[in-house]
Amino acid sequence: MAVRGLWRAKAFTAVAVLTLGVGMAGATVILALIQGVLLRPLPVRDQDRVVLAWKTLRSSGYAHYPFGDAEIEAVRESSRLIDAAAGVTTNGVSGWAFDD
Repeated sequence: MAVRGLWRAKAFTAVAVLTLGVGMAGATVILALIQGVLLRPLPVRDQDRVVLAWKTLRSSGYAHYPFGDAEIEAVRESSRLIDAAAGVTTNGVSGWAFDD
C-alpha cells in the first residue's frame, strides 16, 4: 500500500528522497571534518608531554591570547624543563627550534 502511494505521488517521493540524501551527505561531511580536524592526533612525538599555554590580555579582554615571537624564544632559551618550544602567534607559526 505504501509503495503504491509513493508511486502515485512522484513529486513528494522525489522531494523526500532528495531531502534524505542531502541530510545524509551533510552529516557525513560534518563527521569527516570533525574527524580530520578535531580528533586526529597531533603531528608530534610524545603527545603526553605537549603543553598548551595562553596569556591573558587584560587591556583588551582576551582570555586566550597567543604568545609573541620574542616570548616563545625566551621560553625556549631560558627553560631547563622544556626540550623545545614552538608556537602559533597572531602572525602564524613561530619558534620552531627543536633540539634532537
